Amino acid sequence: MRMIIIVPDNTVIIDGKSHPVDCSSMVGVQAIHWNETSGFVEYQSVDFVKQPPIILDDISEYQSWIDSWIAQENCSTPLPPSDSSFIVAQSYAANLRRQADALQAQGKTYEAIKLLLKSSGL
Repeated sequence: MRMIIIVPDNTVIIDGKSHPVDCSSMVGVQAIHWNETSGFVEYQSVDFVKQPPIILDDISEYQSWIDSWIAQENCSTPLPPSDSSFIVAQSYAANLRRQADALQAQGKTYEAIKLLLKSSGL
C-alpha cells in the first residue's frame, strides 16, 4: 500500500485515491508518507526552519486515519452517468438563470426572457 496523509488539507490518499479525513489532531505535521514497507513523517516548518523527517518502519500509529479512509471508500458510490449528466444540466440552467437576472436588472427584459426560456429547455 502506498499512502500519503496530507495534514493541512485533511486528506488521505491510498493507492492514488483520496478522501477527506480529519487530521486536526496531528499538530505540527505536514504529511505522512508510506510506501509498502517504510515511510517518513514530514514536519511543518517553524519560523522558516524545517525539521528533518522521521523515518517510519511501522504504520500502525496511523491506522485510525487509514480506517477512516477505508470507511470513506466503502461509502463512496459514484453517480451513474445519467445522474451526473442531470447535475451538469442543472448547473448550466442555474448559470443561465443568474445571467437572466443580471440582464433583467439592466433593463434588458427581452434578452432575459430568452435566457430563461433556454434554461427551461424550451
